[in-house]
This record gives sequence, C-alpha cells and structure tokens, in this order.
Amino acid sequence: MIQHTHRWIWLWMLCLAVIVGLNHEAAAVTPIALKTSQASLLIDEQGRIALKPDDAAIPSPADFQSPLWVITLAEGADVFTPGRAVTARAEGKPQITKVDGGVRLVYDKVRCNQTDLDIQLDLKITVAGDEFRFDSTIVNKTRNWIVRYWKYPILLDIEAHGGRAESEAPVVYCPDGLGRRYTTRQAFGPRREFAYPSRLATMQWLTFTTPAGGLYFASHDEKCAAKTFAIAEGRGAGYDVSLMHRPYCAPGVSWDAPTTVVMSYRGSWHAAAQHYRQWVASWLDVMGRPQWAQNSTGWLLAILKQQNGDLMWDYSALDRLADLAEARGLDTLGLFGWAHGGHDREYPDYIPDPSMGGPQTLRESIARVRRRGLHVILYANGQLIDSATEFYRLQGTQTMVADRYGKPLIQMYNKFKSTSTPLFVTACTAAPAWRQRLMKLAQQAHDLGADGILYDQLGVVGPKECFESRHGHSTPAASEDRFDLIRQIARPMHQLDPNFIVMTEGVVDAEQADIPYFHGCGTGFGYFTPSAAATPFPELFRYTFPQVVATERIPNPFLTRNYANFACIYGLRFEIESRYTGDVKYLTSDQVPTPAEYADCNSPPDVQLLQKVPRDESSAYMRRVAEFRRTHGDLLLRGRFIDLDGVHVEAEQVVGKAFESDTQIGVLLWNPTDQNQSAKVTVDGGRYIAAFAPEAEGPVDVHTPIAAESIRLLIWNKP
Repeated sequence: MIQHTHRWIWLWMLCLAVIVGLNHEAAAVTPIALKTSQASLLIDEQGRIALKPDDAAIPSPADFQSPLWVITLAEGADVFTPGRAVTARAEGKPQITKVDGGVRLVYDKVRCNQTDLDIQLDLKITVAGDEFRFDSTIVNKTRNWIVRYWKYPILLDIEAHGGRAESEAPVVYCPDGLGRRYTTRQAFGPRREFAYPSRLATMQWLTFTTPAGGLYFASHDEKCAAKTFAIAEGRGAGYDVSLMHRPYCAPGVSWDAPTTVVMSYRGSWHAAAQHYRQWVASWLDVMGRPQWAQNSTGWLLAILKQQNGDLMWDYSALDRLADLAEARGLDTLGLFGWAHGGHDREYPDYIPDPSMGGPQTLRESIARVRRRGLHVILYANGQLIDSATEFYRLQGTQTMVADRYGKPLIQMYNKFKSTSTPLFVTACTAAPAWRQRLMKLAQQAHDLGADGILYDQLGVVGPKECFESRHGHSTPAASEDRFDLIRQIARPMHQLDPNFIVMTEGVVDAEQADIPYFHGCGTGFGYFTPSAAATPFPELFRYTFPQVVATERIPNPFLTRNYANFACIYGLRFEIESRYTGDVKYLTSDQVPTPAEYADCNSPPDVQLLQKVPRDESSAYMRRVAEFRRTHGDLLLRGRFIDLDGVHVEAEQVVGKAFESDTQIGVLLWNPTDQNQSAKVTVDGGRYIAAFAPEAEGPVDVHTPIAAESIRLLIWNKP
C-alpha cells in the first residue's frame, strides 16, 4: 500500500511539472521534471535532484539528498601561493529558471563560516539524448579568495530497488588500470578514489550496474584535466559517488567546469563503454599506428646495466638478446639501463657507455638487430631527475615540480638492499626545459637507429600540483600538460620517420592519440586467476578501446603457459623481463638461479615459480603461441576486442573472449585449469568455419575438450 501511495505521489509531481511548464523570464515552479527515453530527473526548490529510471531495477541515487556540491576555497589572490583552505557546501535555495533543454540554478553567494562570499555558482542541468548533463560556471568576484576545488555533482546512496522492500547493492565498474569490477560492498571496502589521469583512473567514466541496466557517471572533458572520482559506502546498501575538479579560480576570474554526464541505461556495462567510446571518438585526433607496432607479438625487456653497476649485457650482446627474443616469438627489444648511469641513475642524462662499447657499437648493434626484422626501443624516464646530476644543479628550478614552499617533490626507487637509495626530483611536464630535454632524447634514439623511445611512467603517475609559475602552466593543477608534452614530441618524430614511435608505461585513454604501443602497468596487466570473485577486469578498457596495443606486465624472465594464454585472451602482447644477474643466468645457461642469488634484490621475479618452469618449455610454448597469433593476425593482432557481444559461451571453467575483423569473428577459449574442460559456443548470425589450436597442425575437432592450460580459437564468418 505504501509503495502504491509513493507511486501516485510521483505521478502527480510529474504531471504538475508538465502542466505548469517553464518560463524563460520568471522563476520556474518546482519540482521540475526532465526526461530521457530511459529516466526522469526532478529538481526541487533547493536544487536537489531525484533520478528515476523507468525500470526501478536500474541503480539510482536516493531522492533529494544534500549536498549536491561542495566548494573548497583558499585565502589569497595568487593561485600559485594559496593560503589556508576552507570548505563550503550547498545551502539555501538557488534561483531556478528554464534554459534550452533543461534548467539553470544560480547561487548568488557562497556562504562559508557564517559569511557570504561574492562567488556566483551558475549551474545547468540539461538533457541531450539519453544524457543528463551537469554543467557549472564559477564566477569569483572576491578579492582574496581562490576557488581551489569544486566537487559537483554528488550522488548519494546509489542502489537498485526493483520494487522490493530491500535494496540491492549494484556492481561497480571503475577505470583502475584496465579495469576493476566489485561485485559486493565487502570487496569494494569503505572508500576508493580514482585520480585521473593515472594508472588508478585510465578513463573518465565508471558505472554502477544490475542485471537490468546501469548508471553511467562520467566527465566528458576533452581537455582531460585533473579530476578525482570518489566512491564510498552509502548509508544503505549502495554507494555515494562524486567528481572533484581543481579549478584554481583566482579573484576576478570565472571558470567553466567540464560537463559531467549522468545516464541511466538498459543492458550490461557494455552499453556504458560504447557510450564513452563514441564520445572519445568524436574528438580524439589519433595519429597513425605503424604496422609493425600493430603486428607486434611482444617484447623482451632487458636491463643492460643495473642501478648498482652490474653490467649484464654490453652493446655487442644485443645479438644474443635478439636470439632469445626470436626463440620466444618476440619481435621487439626494450633496452633499459642502456646508458652510462645504468637503470634508475643519472636521469635525464643518457650517454652511450664506453664500458659497454660506446655509441658506434650501440648504433651498429641496433642496425644488426633491425636487419633481422626485430625492433628496438630505448628507455628514458618521463618524469624523474636524479638529484645528483649536473642537470638538476643547473636546471632544477626550471624543470621540477615545486610545492607551495618551493620545495621539490621527491621520489625514491632502490633496486638493491645493499646500496643507497637515489633521490629523484619529479619533473614538471609543462616546463619548457624538460620538454626540450625529452625531445633531444627522442632525436638521439632515432639517430642511434632505434625504432622508438619509451618515456617511463607518463601513463602511471597521478596528477601533480606544481606551484612554480615560471613553467608556463596557468594554474598549479595543469595535469593535461603531459598530453601536450607527448604530442609535441610524437608528432614531429612521426613526420621525421612514420615508423618511429613514442611509448610509455601504463595507459591513459587520451594518450592513445600519440602513443601506439603501451608498456603495461597497473590492474589487469598482470596475471590473475580468473574467477567470478576476481576484481581485476581487463575487459573494461579493452572493450572501450578495442584496438589498443599494450604488453602484459610479467616481471619474470619467462612466461608460464597460463601467462601466455592470459595475454592472448585479453589481446595483450607478451612480455618477459631480464633485470638481474639471476635472470641472465636463467636465460643463457642450463643452470637455475637459487633464491640466494636474488636475496639482495628489492623487486625480484617470482623465484619459486622460476625454479619450476623449465626455460626451454616456456620458450617453445611462447613461440608456438606467437606464431599462432601471427597466423590468425586479422583477429588476434589486428582484430577488435568485442568481449562476448553476440557470443554465448557455455562452460564452467573455460574463459571465452571474442575478436572481430571486417569479415570474421574469432572466439578464443582458455582453459586455465589443470584438467581438460569442455565448452559450447554459439555466435549470433555467424556461420561456423573451423577451430584451431597453437599445438595442432590444421583444424581441431570443436567437440573435443580443451586441454589443460591451453587455448583454442573458433572462427565464424560474419552474416
């Protein structure tokens, strides 16, 4: 009876809004109703909202909750020298009027600590297609207050009721690395933040779902500015979500926030991913990807000289590294620690080391490797400055991230327990002197004959606030400068040589404009045992961007069968890493390193696993799978990852994912268990052709079980 009463009240409020209508000139009568094909949105006289999906089983926030926004101010007039911070949240009633497609809410003042401050908030909520768009303009008319942070909108207690008395916690999909999926509140925990751009927020969207549909929450910000998504436990069974920007809006200045989109949708999370993909495609200017990068099967990452001075491979040994790569079906060498300082020392000075053979030997060795059909990438760090270098002494203030007191942001990376830790200063990616140095390193890599350069960590680190005004960024929070830095190097180098590429570690969606090949780092790039309870969810990024090229992240000098299969099922390229003397021993001799040989290493490989995986068996399986991927390259290397769109896999312990070309759909099945497993697959409208496996000559019987720790490819022609 109570539910029916609520339903009649809700219908009466909608009818009232439609009958009364809205007037451009006069204040609007509340509640105001906005409508898409999937949901309705009510705005009350206090500016609070109620989102009502047409299907009550789709997640939505609690009705008319406060606050909808929170603003953080700092004393001062110069954004580079902010003082103490204070926070205010929505109070009182805004002026509400009609605008095209929606409503406008204006707060003439911001009340903070019982004082009205002359800061105007001009908020708009409009409808575009199935989107509810939240826009805001901040007009700062004060003399001594800076608007430092702006959190809007805030949605509380997102749950799915579905006509039942009890609420249902939605499944949360968030852009941590390649993606995470939290199926329960217990798995999620009390609170998580995702600062974009970084490995913790590789995209500007997330979603809450039930089997009926979902709630899409995204920032449609083409500038890709710094922002933080926050999700926390709600008061009920669901979640709170908010989006915080860093405007640093000075006195006498106005600032327009990027659009936040809230959208109810039917179906699975794929609908939200498609929506975000279409939006990105509407504005991201993607530079062409060289064919060799698209066709790459993976790389051997080799540290030539370690941080402690251990010299493991000199320049003449690149031929031996090429042998090891070819034996495993890999087509690229990633050379780390190739310069005089070794790995993680002397940055940003990368001078060919006389003790390793000097520049001419390096150039000649790279040329020999490339004549064999392999590719070579040289390493440089994109954001670290060794504080012991002459570069830092002479150009530190011109290049470093400075805090409010002018102090550098320090980072430490130490590879060995027995050596002192180098102190690295963080570089500001907007600083002209830093950009010039990185450009020179790209030119040097090209002059040495390399196929590209990797700027480490530019897809991993989160946004930094730099308070050095001489770097050229307009505010301290200009994290989008990393995208400009990459573009200013990648585009001229592409014009010089279309086959020369810029890489980075990690992945951020907007970096795909200029980076054709990523070194994987973060959630979903490393191996995990597939299960319904597993939180890594690589499908999220791979489906949103179905042709991204990235390596898996395996810090071992080998791949197990399942490590190789894992890369294939998600369309990642292979990686093995040679970082320590024990790794070299494993790769080049018949001896197996002992745990004692890694005792001094701070980040050793999986030594127990290393002792169990025969080198030659690993090498042979990698090579067979790499050749299999080349044979079916239109699907497994150049195809588009479609997860299971239009594909149905019936199996208890077999993982299935699909790839499509222009004419075919390939369903890759992976049995990660130690027992043979069966699976049944159907493809909507497809005409079945045949099944193939890496260790079989010719087609295999699709009805036979899949062997333990093996993969199988089933191919259909499209209708």
